[in-house]
Amino acid sequence: MRILCVLLPHFPINCEKLRNHDTTHPLIMTTTVGSQKLVLDYSRECKGLQREMPLQQVLSLYVEAELIQADIPYYWDVFNETLDFMEEKSPLVEGSDLEAIYIGLDGLELAVLFYTKEFNTAGSWRNQTENHTDGSALIGPIRT
Repeated sequence: MRILCVLLPHFPINCEKLRNHDTTHPLIMTTTVGSQKLVLDYSRECKGLQREMPLQQVLSLYVEAELIQADIPYYWDVFNETLDFMEEKSPLVEGSDLEAIYIGLDGLELAVLFYTKEFNTAGSWRNQTENHTDGSALIGPIRT
């Protein structure tokens, strides 16, 4: 079986950018765990950050950053819409988390094979994934 992996780095932050954040400032998405605010995601220009870093530590590095409270149900809705679109092209589509989708390729006719910027199958998975990312979607085969 041939499987295609679509990686969607920073999917939650990209959902927010598409939804309502037209800013030149870096974005940092937070979530609350117990009494502590932690980083859930961040925009690409925030170098040196990691998920689950304490917000206080992050703010000392990025004073000008715009903080966003995570909206996990919204990100799952957008992710599921993306899965639904891909299921129109392949009967075997799995989403493991908000940043990875696996697509079974057996029986599909591919217009352009792996590792091309224009990966395309009758409607372009790449265009759909880029609708919910900043163009950073990574698409490539998984060797089975």
